[in-house]
Amino acid sequence: MVSDAGKDLLVAREHNKIVGFAIDRKIDEKTVELAGMIVEEASTGKGVGSALLANAKAAACERGYNTMVVKTEAFNRRAISFYKSRGFVETGKGEENVEGTKVRLVILGLSLR
Repeated sequence: MVSDAGKDLLVAREHNKIVGFAIDRKIDEKTVELAGMIVEEASTGKGVGSALLANAKAAACERGYNTMVVKTEAFNRRAISFYKSRGFVETGKGEENVEGTKVRLVILGLSLR
């Protein structure tokens, strides 16, 4: 894990090759956002995402956060299902402007306490 000014980067390696990563960032004193998680396609279904998420949650707990949130595109049923199956619940919907394109989002939250 690499930490820098309210952000943490976790890296998953397999045979000295990076196969995934997760990054979180501080929202406020009690809330952290899992701002991104990517797993190489060839490594999906091997528990890499679950391990990254577990480590991100453990790190957030150690730093005293009470809640973890994640935003994902509304069309990304695979990601929504992944987070829901690990205890996250849908807390809202929203839109963000990404490089001039409006992206519809689902916001999910998880109590860490």
